[in-house]
Parts: sequence; structure tokens; C-alpha cells
Amino acid sequence: MKVIPIAIALAIVALLIGAQPDTVSGIASDDPVDPGTGVPASCDFVKIIAHPDPSVLLREFLERDASGEFLQGDQWFDGATECPGHEGAPDAFELIAGYDVTQMVVLGPSASATVRYHALGRVVASGGFTEEARTLTQAFTMHETRYGWRLAGHALNQRVLVTAPKVAGYLKPEELARAAALAAKPK
Repeated sequence: MKVIPIAIALAIVALLIGAQPDTVSGIASDDPVDPGTGVPASCDFVKIIAHPDPSVLLREFLERDASGEFLQGDQWFDGATECPGHEGAPDAFELIAGYDVTQMVVLGPSASATVRYHALGRVVASGGFTEEARTLTQAFTMHETRYGWRLAGHALNQRVLVTAPKVAGYLKPEELARAAALAAKPK
């Protein structure tokens, strides 16, 4: 039996299923992985020692997101995520009445959590508030790096509490009153 290196075998399988040669690894060939962080260079990973505990990282992230801190560029956010260079600019956000961490599991250098949000609707910078009361669930993944724990994947989903002072700058007074009344309704 002939043994072939695993990289060649994976490349052959990928080509058979239609993947392009430069995407076999999941990273474009023109975006090399930073050996110091293990993520693509375009991620702009912030190389500071921070976030020694994944549950504290998640709690602080949720508090800052809910207060509206990420409605503009934020240095803390950049140092709390693996890939701030791939996050989009915030032009809309979900208005929420609250959130709950429903599950948190830490297994070695990886952690995952599920967060349930009590959403009231969507706020778009160009168009005001659209009411849509519902429950949203988001899964978070965190990885332990040599620089501390970081949120992985796309983390910037903008979920801001209706009571956050920054919200008033995005809504007309009547929209803010309507959203606050929605938040006060029994669940």
C-alpha cells in the first residue's frame, strides 16, 4: 500500500469536490497566517497580553456591546477579538431589552457560550427604528492564545440596550418612547 502525505491527500479530495487550490486550507494564498497568532495576517490581531479568563472576557464584551461602546471603533474590542481586521463598520444595531448567558463551556484552550437576547427591533442609522420583538440566540467561541483569550469569528453583531445613553442619539424621541414601552411589556 502506497502512503501519501496528508496535505496531498487533502488537496486531491478538495479538488475532487470542486474547491480551488488556494482555498484548500480555508485561507487565501495571498493572506499568510501569522505564526505568532495562528490567524491570517489581515485579521490585524492585536498582540497585547489581555483577557486571562474566558468568562470574564465574555461578560465584559456583552456589557460593552449592550452599552453601545462598539457603535464606533473601539480599542478594547480590537484587543478582545481574534480578527478585528475582518469586522465590518457598524451601520445598524439590534435594540434589546436584555440578555442572558444560557450556557458556557470551557474545554482546554477553547470555550463556547450561548447568549439569548430579548430583541425589540432594529435601528438603522439611515432609517430609524423598525419594531420586531423576538428572541435572538448567538453562539460565541473563544480561543486561548499566547496573548490571552480572544473571541473568535465574526463578533460584531451590535446588540444595544434600549436604556443605554448612546441609543438616544440614533432615535427620534417618539421611537425611543415606543421602544422603551416594548421593553416594559411583560415577557
